Parts: sequence; C-alpha cells; structure tokens
Amino acid sequence: MISLNPTVRQEINENSDLNIRVTEDKGVLVTGVIPQSPAATAGIQVGDTIVGIDGQAVTTADSIQQIVEVKAIGETLRLEVKRDVRSVTVPVQTARLPERTARQ
Repeated sequence: MISLNPTVRQEINENSDLNIRVTEDKGVLVTGVIPQSPAATAGIQVGDTIVGIDGQAVTTADSIQQIVEVKAIGETLRLEVKRDVRSVTVPVQTARLPERTARQ
C-alpha cells in the first residue's frame, strides 16, 4: 500500500509501466492483494484507493493497520474505495491471514 498525496499521485500517473491511473490526492493506494486474504475475498483490487473505513478517513497505510488490528476476527469493516472514477463501499470481514502468508 502507498499513502497518496499530490506528488505521489503525479509520479504514479506519469509511470506508464504501472498501468494504474490514480485520481485521488488522499487515501491509500492498493498495490497488491494477498490471495485468499480477507481483502481478496471481499474483492479489493490492485489500483483501488482506500479513502475511509467505517466512516473514518484514512490517509496512511499505518492508519489502516491500526484500525484493523483493534477489530476482532469476524467483524465487518466497511471500506470506502475509489475504483476508477467510481466510489464503492466494500464490506471486508476480518479473519486470520492465510497460513502460508502468516509465516512469511
């Protein structure tokens, strides 16, 4: 995940090798999704920009991690995501990471 600001957005958009178009100056860009993780199961995609969780704005990857860490396994988070030019709400149920990933 990458924390966005106007400079980072411009750098990403100018890099044609990335195949990602960022429209937001704030939020957290998803750069990878672990297979079989709660995010993957919920449909989070590379290129999504997470701008909020449960109505709370997020601007850094650390802020997302802090919110997730205090939730119990099985709780549902509502991620506010910018995908292309659309705003979508993606419910993500917290769970343990897949065993193979957790050991890495």
